[in-house]
Amino acid sequence: MSGDAPTTSMTLPSEENAAAPGAVLRRAMQFLSTYGTIIGMGLMIVIFSVAAPRAFPTYGNFLNVLNQASLVAIIAGGLTVTVIVGELDLSIGFAASWAGVLVTGLMVHGGMPPWLAILAVLASGAVIGVINGLIVTKLRVNSVIATLGTGTIIVGLNFAYTTGAPIASGVPFSFVDIALGRTLGVPNDILIMIAVLAVLWILVNRTELGQSIQAIGGNAEAARLSGIRVHRVKILAYVISGLTAALTGILLASLLGSGTSSAADNQKERDRPNRIKLAPNPTVDEATQRPRPRSCVRAARLIAASRAPTPDDPMSKPKALAP
Repeated sequence: MSGDAPTTSMTLPSEENAAAPGAVLRRAMQFLSTYGTIIGMGLMIVIFSVAAPRAFPTYGNFLNVLNQASLVAIIAGGLTVTVIVGELDLSIGFAASWAGVLVTGLMVHGGMPPWLAILAVLASGAVIGVINGLIVTKLRVNSVIATLGTGTIIVGLNFAYTTGAPIASGVPFSFVDIALGRTLGVPNDILIMIAVLAVLWILVNRTELGQSIQAIGGNAEAARLSGIRVHRVKILAYVISGLTAALTGILLASLLGSGTSSAADNQKERDRPNRIKLAPNPTVDEATQRPRPRSCVRAARLIAASRAPTPDDPMSKPKALAP
């Protein structure tokens, strides 16, 4: 009989047993790398719920926690897209502060309605993203240096526009209600956060652009050789980051009721007392936003009367001169 008999490779049971633990370990590590953050958050919720069963696991507390984290989650979602594509964006905080100042300035000084001012500020955030993307892709500047430099320029524009003073007078209540209002008992910030994160998740995981973003983040040169326009996708990623930064600045300005030059640089600004919605000022006409003469005179008299010294006040008695 001519020809060699076909040979078959056989795996010994000992080899299979030796390879099994390694495969299980790799799968476990892959699972943890994908869902480790969610697992950690779940453990924290369980621990705090057991430690404070009457205070922590309540509907109101969960809404409060989500509301406090909503703006951070929005701006972090846009930054995540930039990180996936293999770059960084350090200008998002400065862009958010600029957006808050610009949106209030356009409404107070420019007389724009809130919806038009919001659209204009979102467009400015997209422009900032385009500039960052062009510097990184066309000029080939490192993303850390490029976006940090862009952020420094934005800070200069911010202080040149406001001279360092917050824009707090004349902000419409309709704009303040965007962040302080509720829909079906849920704060609007939470609903906006859910909508933005859902759109970003669909964009990254279920669209051609998202697959291109992941491919570039994995290997930019291989993605280029496969026909993906690397520069264009990176610029789009920076545009998304700029849009979410601008949206965060708008919501933060609505929450504070004012535009502050460093609002997004310090998240403690969210806990300031002026986040509480005050009643309409009786000395200001809501229709014209101009002071009412009689009310102003009456308020001035009340203030003067409250500050007038009383006979029992030791500070009101004249001091004897020393001999």
